[in-house]
Amino acid sequence: MTPREPLVLYVEAYWVSPWVCAVHVALREKGLPFATAVTMMRHGVGAIDQMHARSLTGTAPVLQHGGFLVAESLAIVEYLEEVFPEPRVLPADVRDRARARQLMTWMRNDHQALRRERPSERILYPRPAPAPLSPEAQRVADDLVRVAVRLGADARGALFGDRFGVVDVELAFALMRLTTSGAAVPAAIQAYVDAVRARPSVREFLDHSRPPNPPD
Repeated sequence: MTPREPLVLYVEAYWVSPWVCAVHVALREKGLPFATAVTMMRHGVGAIDQMHARSLTGTAPVLQHGGFLVAESLAIVEYLEEVFPEPRVLPADVRDRARARQLMTWMRNDHQALRRERPSERILYPRPAPAPLSPEAQRVADDLVRVAVRLGADARGALFGDRFGVVDVELAFALMRLTTSGAAVPAAIQAYVDAVRARPSVREFLDHSRPPNPPD
């Protein structure tokens, strides 16, 4: 394995996943040349069996670096940090880095209700105003805003000092589940979301061409 081996990012067809966005942004922020390939990640479709065999889990995104394949966005980001350490996309300070990992894991594991009722495709395929959140999803939404406020999210678009990173991508994406469906958030939080959205690497993902209709 050498850093010069080609990089390929396998993505889902609709380009709506925050986890794909995080890896795509990490690659762009690091200035790494890479190709993208759309792969269907459902059993019985496309090359799923081969993808599972080579990456073990096969869940999008999958990064191929030469002959090595690794799945799961957190694992991919960590891999990129170790192989291509500069510029960093996780905080340099060990405690900030631990906090960033905590937040990223929390948003994956504890936000199922919000993700179910405000799926990420609603951000990129606008629809009429959705039904109000359930009590469970509203609790998640309130916790999300509370944590963003506590961490000082604001118009800088960076939680940890002035260095933008993948945790900002994922937090802003989670907050967009609220802001794009008409939920009111504090002005500083809206400014944070707007700043992250305006980042060229994020804007490229959000503006990427997509099929005309959202996934079923």
